[in-house]
Amino acid sequence: MKVPLIERLNNKFKACKTSQKNSIVNIYTSDNKSWTIYVRLGRIVWATGGTHRFRRWYRLMDRYCSNIDLKTIQAGNIVDFLCEYSLLNVLLNEGKIERPKAISLIENIVIEVLFEILQSESKIIQVSLEEWEQQKSQQFNNPIVYINSEVTLKKSQDLWQAWCNVSLAHISPDLALLLIEPEQLKNSTDSKTYQKISVLANGKKTLRDLAFITKQDLLTLTLFFLPYVQKNIIKWQEVPDFVSPLRLIKRNKLKSSQTKTTALKRTNKVNQKLIFCVDDSPQVCHIMQQILTGSDYRFIDIQKPLEVLPKLIEHKPDLVFLDITMPITNGYEICSQIRKISNFKDIPIVILTSNDRIVDRVRAKMVGASEFLTKPIESEKILAVANRLLNTKFKDIEESYTMIEMPS
Repeated sequence: MKVPLIERLNNKFKACKTSQKNSIVNIYTSDNKSWTIYVRLGRIVWATGGTHRFRRWYRLMDRYCSNIDLKTIQAGNIVDFLCEYSLLNVLLNEGKIERPKAISLIENIVIEVLFEILQSESKIIQVSLEEWEQQKSQQFNNPIVYINSEVTLKKSQDLWQAWCNVSLAHISPDLALLLIEPEQLKNSTDSKTYQKISVLANGKKTLRDLAFITKQDLLTLTLFFLPYVQKNIIKWQEVPDFVSPLRLIKRNKLKSSQTKTTALKRTNKVNQKLIFCVDDSPQVCHIMQQILTGSDYRFIDIQKPLEVLPKLIEHKPDLVFLDITMPITNGYEICSQIRKISNFKDIPIVILTSNDRIVDRVRAKMVGASEFLTKPIESEKILAVANRLLNTKFKDIEESYTMIEMPS
């Protein structure tokens, strides 16, 4: 009789605890998926692998430390096959992330990995236990956190059981949603729900991503979308993993090195990103100019809304900060007009406003805004958004996360 997976995993963890050896639990499936769980002194210290190893890490990084700029991290001491954990150690040592947040991030990664393993039980062909090579795993000599394997496995099992109880066993949280019948959706629901589903079901973000974005429970969110899938209005869609964070860091280092070897200031000036600020307030434009030019961005302010499109076509900026309330027209209308120009359908647009209502955020997203910032202007927030949209991992990987309220 085949031993249930949950029992096999528990037995492996107990064996680690009994031996007190530093061990690795490897899990392999028939469809070439694999996971690795690192155990030290009988407790889990890290887990990795699966379909979305890096996507998972980026999402949880955005949840617990969204202001981290990978461009500022040195790759010298980062171990390739443990790059996510190595990066956390670097960030902790440099004081860029608080230990409680790093611990929460790791705990959530372990729970997600265990959930994936439990969901793949029918395809698992091997669960092995081996000692880790001390030289290759020095990162765990002083772990960030020791996680109780029994408690965490029980948490993952409870989540998996709840998933199964509502007949979702065949649906992976790593699947994305793609709207395939917009007209049918429009005819079967109210306009507000239609607009919000159209934004969320874009085929790019997984169920786990959407749960984070909307601040919804993963199970509740999935059950909301399920009827639309069953009616063939929306379909499940696989999405690829993101690029390794170590690869991004090395790419940024290479770009930085190439920039340093450029001798002429004129050339450096051309390579600087150009940012537009569209606001009828001279004071706001002046503050934005001081903030952005002080961080080596080129800057052009536009105080007359009717000049936006001509100047946009002429100068081709890399990012636009756009005020909502202006004479003649408003920021929503301008954003919508910009998105209708094919050359600018992907340009990052950040809405600036004194209003912070969910309806304003949703409307901003509906007209194609990439981000939503509330006034008064704060230099740290402005630079964090600009750096994220133009220079860091989220620009290289995918559009940045934007908070959207789920339909009720």
